Amino acid sequence: VQALTGIAWVAAQFKSFGLLLEMTTGFNHNLATIIGAAVILFVSMAGGLYALSRTDMISFIVITISLVIMVPYAFSAVGGFNEFVANAGNLEELPQWSLFYSGAVDSAGDTYGMYWYGGILGVIYAISAWIAVGFGDLGCPVLNARALAAKTSGDAKKGFFIGGLVYLVLGM
Repeated sequence: VQALTGIAWVAAQFKSFGLLLEMTTGFNHNLATIIGAAVILFVSMAGGLYALSRTDMISFIVITISLVIMVPYAFSAVGGFNEFVANAGNLEELPQWSLFYSGAVDSAGDTYGMYWYGGILGVIYAISAWIAVGFGDLGCPVLNARALAAKTSGDAKKGFFIGGLVYLVLGM
């Protein structure tokens, strides 16, 4: 099972890096994927977990700074936070945050909820999305590497517990 999830994980990294390069540089998709794979393999093989932990920290800093800059900009682009909340989910003229069945209908005359699933089906859909992500990450080599890199088993447990809480609260 670990080998299959590992292959899927690496393939997803290659694919996503290739797509990112294709969209930002205009390179052919196959060439961009090969370049992305080469970069990932080089960083992994040149520095191992130490290099990966450093690139993770750099990524965290870049993402955090980007969010601090972009979130206020995005809210101002739509007219502010209150305007965002007032218009959230209105692509199909749905009320915002419509997870649960409300009996209301969209422009096509269908009842709706989360992704147009209403009632208990909407709740099951939301739970299944969380379960898919949660269980999908269990065999992830990145998590295993982090656990093996911890100084003690207690540190690994504490790190995973805190990480799990953050993951649950932020919904990432």
